[in-house]
Amino acid sequence: MNDTQSARERVWINMSELFLDTDISDELDYIASALAASPFDEAELDRILLEEVYPVCIPNLHSIAGIWSGFDEAELVAAITRRNARNFPLLWLWMPFRRRHMRRMLPEWEEIRDKIAAIRAG
Repeated sequence: MNDTQSARERVWINMSELFLDTDISDELDYIASALAASPFDEAELDRILLEEVYPVCIPNLHSIAGIWSGFDEAELVAAITRRNARNFPLLWLWMPFRRRHMRRMLPEWEEIRDKIAAIRAG
């Protein structure tokens, strides 16, 4: 595995915290710091969240008995890797819905993005 893939997997794991069925307000600084340390710019982090992590993890927020203690990291990485390997024609048709849904379900993301920018600005 190369360094970029390893960094991407760490980003997936950190972003998955947003999809737990628990209050993560105390974790926002930690998540932002971990993501700020990644080699990905803010636009790529948005894309990773929207196109890679969200489709795999969002069902947890819709589950009556969702995971609250944390996703199994190996299973999470395997699920996202499998999903990324598949070809999804016309995926762009779902993007406006997915963006609106993500903003509604993950209001913390905007705060995390601001924290990332502040950390990187020094």
